[in-house]
Amino acid sequence: MKKIILLFILGWALFVGAEILPPTSASISETDPTVEDYIKNITLEDITKWDTAFLYSQRTEYAGINLSLSDTTALETGGVANVVIPYNCIIKEIELLADTTGSVSVDIWKDTYANYPPTIDDSILPETHPAIENDVKYQDTTLEEWNTSISAGDILTFYIESVADIRQLTIYLKLEKTQ
Repeated sequence: MKKIILLFILGWALFVGAEILPPTSASISETDPTVEDYIKNITLEDITKWDTAFLYSQRTEYAGINLSLSDTTALETGGVANVVIPYNCIIKEIELLADTTGSVSVDIWKDTYANYPPTIDDSILPETHPAIENDVKYQDTTLEEWNTSISAGDILTFYIESVADIRQLTIYLKLEKTQ
């Protein structure tokens, strides 16, 4: 049992976020139906035989943009933030979170450094934009018809199109890093 616990602790530290595959030559000698064969009696020597390059190539890396906007009276329309993205990635999700029930609509513009600043013509969104409508939150994980691809160095501009009764807004984008 101590070997299995050591494996999980060591495995988490070494391969966090990776798909862990069986070692190439594990020392399997017990027959315990509750434990997968490749987990039984794995030693530290076995772990060193794992193909770590393969493990790391299978890892999915995520990052996020988390913008918190606030005003003492109410948020205003217009461009609120520019963010330079330092790596190639794909937008996987957006969340909007407000301090109180209200309404807000957000557009996101993307452009290269050479073409900065982005304009409404550079919108990455379809006609329907992320919006809170008489609520405190909004989430979209499908992003249908979005231009979700971002290249290293692209600049995203977050633009509030309309807002009512909201003083604080958090905009969160989940990004999946790509090669």
